[in-house]
Amino acid sequence: MSRIPGTIKRVESISPSLSPQSHLLSPPNGIIIYNAYALADTQCNGYFSIVTPVKRNPALDITFSAFFKDILTITPVLHGEWGVLSLASDPLAIEITLHGARTQGIIVDGLFSLNVTLKPDDDYIYFATSLKLNWVKWSNIGHLNFTVWKDNIAGERPLDWKGAVYSLKKLGNKVVAYGENGVSFLVPVGNTYGLNTVHRIGLKGRHAVSGNNSIQFFVDTKGRLFSLGETPMKSNVFEASSYPQKLDYSEYLSDMSDLVLSWDEENRLLYICDGEKGYVYNPENYSLGAGPATITGVGSQGGILYIASPTLISTPAFEIGTDIYDFGTTKYKTIHEIEFGTNVSGVLQAAIEYRSDFTGDFKQTEWKDVMKKGNVFLTALGREFRFKAKITDYEYIELDYINIKGIIHDH
Repeated sequence: MSRIPGTIKRVESISPSLSPQSHLLSPPNGIIIYNAYALADTQCNGYFSIVTPVKRNPALDITFSAFFKDILTITPVLHGEWGVLSLASDPLAIEITLHGARTQGIIVDGLFSLNVTLKPDDDYIYFATSLKLNWVKWSNIGHLNFTVWKDNIAGERPLDWKGAVYSLKKLGNKVVAYGENGVSFLVPVGNTYGLNTVHRIGLKGRHAVSGNNSIQFFVDTKGRLFSLGETPMKSNVFEASSYPQKLDYSEYLSDMSDLVLSWDEENRLLYICDGEKGYVYNPENYSLGAGPATITGVGSQGGILYIASPTLISTPAFEIGTDIYDFGTTKYKTIHEIEFGTNVSGVLQAAIEYRSDFTGDFKQTEWKDVMKKGNVFLTALGREFRFKAKITDYEYIELDYINIKGIIHDH
């Protein structure tokens, strides 16, 4: 067989129609012809390498019969992958030649010799070795050359989780590898890098990570938001945190797809968008609110803030919600008033989510306008509560405090 790059992992369904009675050896050793008249098809399953053929396994031999006058056809179906590419198998050009002594029109103890040529399709990328999806490489100093020379400055190493590496980002004095099935620190050790995997669940997409050299954020496949930050050790020296801090918000992020995270360095805000929904996370106060849905990049240059989006950016109504509060007791409570400390212009609205069983779903009151002096009267009975506020027209919002007024019952 002709040599092609890579290794075909499996050959399934070789279906020849041959003449006369034939004996199919395990691929790719050939086919022996015997004297008989019948017609049959067969399948042969086995594993072999194009570069280094396996030895013949008699247990894989299959005997079948076919008329000599029939046209010899072989239709292979190839299965396997080279990296992230499916194996190109269409079309296959197969040349077959019969060899052996002819007796009364029959080839006796004959052998088939096959020449197979694989013609790649338009998406095929030629390579001599399989792609190393979970490997990282580093180049010679000052050169974009990843060839490993005798000086051993350039190099490569695998990560300890499977799948593709989505992104490499500098964090303090380390490099963080974000990928399909994990997050790992790469720590420089001499001319190579040591490995410390800190999260063994992959990212929710190739663009589900953003940040700077001091703090980074990512969303894993479960829809949970994490941060990787740094702790100052001494002047101008920082040490990266040893594990990700789970911020979660999976109830909002888990159903998003094709996530794009964008870090706004100027305002220190994280945008999380998928084209349909969007959120803005503020790490200063650990708050997540609704935001534009189509932002794909944020940057500042020359004092000008630039925001990238494939479509016109629309800003939704500002909405914020608290975490769950039970006020330190599992007894029933009745909430009857909320007071907001804010000087926002425009009409602020408020609502309460409440439930009596921590395993049940929250119910919500109607939205009511907050009065000019900052309070609103709302009534809700339950054991656990979440408090929400929203405003449609605004330029800047700063919320100093929320006071909750209510009664704790004796039961």
